[in-house]
Amino acid sequence: MSFLPFSQAVDFNIFEGLECHGVPVYVISRGKVVVDHGKIDVVKGSGKFIPRKPWTDFVYSRVHQRDKVDQPQKVEREPYTGPVIDLSKK
Repeated sequence: MSFLPFSQAVDFNIFEGLECHGVPVYVISRGKVVVDHGKIDVVKGSGKFIPRKPWTDFVYSRVHQRDKVDQPQKVEREPYTGPVIDLSKK
């Protein structure tokens, strides 16, 4: 998913990079069809702001899990016992 095909006043999408299975064919808002097969038909100012808490677990639990997995981890190895060349000697 990318922000490019969406009608938003921002240049990012919190779902960027997630794989979606299916898309809405129609979107009905307040009794009016506002999206019909990808065509947006809305009147400016007809929307309604619905306050929501930021940092939803649905999105950000994945971000936190990704960050945790991406952290460098120590690799336990046996010490090297092979030959060593001393380059400081001529």
